[in-house]
Amino acid sequence: TIIKNFEIIRKTKAEIPKFIENLITCPNPKCITNSENIKSKFYVFKEKSLSVRCYYCEKKYPVEEVEIKI
Repeated sequence: TIIKNFEIIRKTKAEIPKFIENLITCPNPKCITNSENIKSKFYVFKEKSLSVRCYYCEKKYPVEEVEIKI
């Protein structure tokens, strides 16, 4: 939402990306991203609920199970 002089100028819908890089940590302890200095990469799926699949180990997780890097 863009607000100017206390009035709403424009509203846009937020879109879920198809790919996330270096933002979340893979929960799989055997994933290479947890032992090497490699950026994490995840594909995003919106089926019944939102989930992600690791690019490297290919394991799929609901978004509630992944940790966001700070």
